[in-house]
Amino acid sequence: MQGRAKFIWLVGCTVMAVVCIGWLYYNRPLRANQQFLGFSRTLQSTLQPTVRLTLSNYDFYLAGITSDSLYLGNHNRIMHSWQAGLHTLDIASTPIQSARFGFEQLALRVQGNYFYILDGIKPFVRYGWRGQWWAYELMDSVYFLQAAPTSDRGLVMLGMVNSENALGKWQDGMKAPKWHTDLLEKQVDGFFCTYGKLHADGANNRVVYVYTNRNQYLVADTNLVVQYWANTIDTISQAKIKVGRLDSMTTTLASPPMPVNVHSAVDGNLLYVHSNIMAANESRDDFEQHIVIDVYDLDERGTYQYSFYIPKIPMKPFKGFLVKKQRLFALFGDELVGYGL
Repeated sequence: MQGRAKFIWLVGCTVMAVVCIGWLYYNRPLRANQQFLGFSRTLQSTLQPTVRLTLSNYDFYLAGITSDSLYLGNHNRIMHSWQAGLHTLDIASTPIQSARFGFEQLALRVQGNYFYILDGIKPFVRYGWRGQWWAYELMDSVYFLQAAPTSDRGLVMLGMVNSENALGKWQDGMKAPKWHTDLLEKQVDGFFCTYGKLHADGANNRVVYVYTNRNQYLVADTNLVVQYWANTIDTISQAKIKVGRLDSMTTTLASPPMPVNVHSAVDGNLLYVHSNIMAANESRDDFEQHIVIDVYDLDERGTYQYSFYIPKIPMKPFKGFLVKKQRLFALFGDELVGYGL
């Protein structure tokens, strides 16, 4: 009987421990990005993988997508391109040839029939034909944070003018970009509060700039003539950031920011936004276990269309996504995953 009583006591303690842990989990405090519940999402079904590839390391990044191939770059093998088929993800690498040059921080971008080697710190842009993979000098005089091709020899840029972010247009033959310092709206410091993701689509004469820390994005033509401003569906119109100064020349974040729009992609008339803000009609478990993508129609002045989930992969950080003609590709650490839309 004594052994039986001890067994019952142990079972009871285990049950109580499970109940306590469950209660603590259920009543855990809301995270900062789960407290702005003044909107709802039109959620479609969760995407399921159709193809998957484990890469050799975590140093790969998404470099571009065309009608038949996905392109990757690698931070350790900077002068190589990796090409994967959209339906099979069969992958092959190609060396990029060029005259010798110095660099600081290279990034590969592939768009249309061309590829681009970007370094905004050195600074320079080199480009070439995708079938030849020889990089020719295009620009070497302008510092920038981001650059997106609008044509084979034209770029839109995110750079800094008077210590604040600005969008600019550069075309072959120009000594410097034409900076448009009146486009981005300063709320706090002019850098962190206006930082975002720059997209360019020369085929549709469209540039999209999505703010990272607030619910707004700009749609312009490739000359940066504004077509309209639009809002993402969340309610965060003011950037939730605090900044401090290390010295008279250096500004830094005084507390962790709360990003609103983490990643984004443009395909044709649709803008896909990875949102970091939970809606009122989402469960906490669903939100925490999935990447949520909101979709907007750029031909309809940014009208919200619908949302969908991408399942997270445990212990694999989400690094971004690209979309082309009803196919979405996401990079989780060293896992490249394809989905049908």
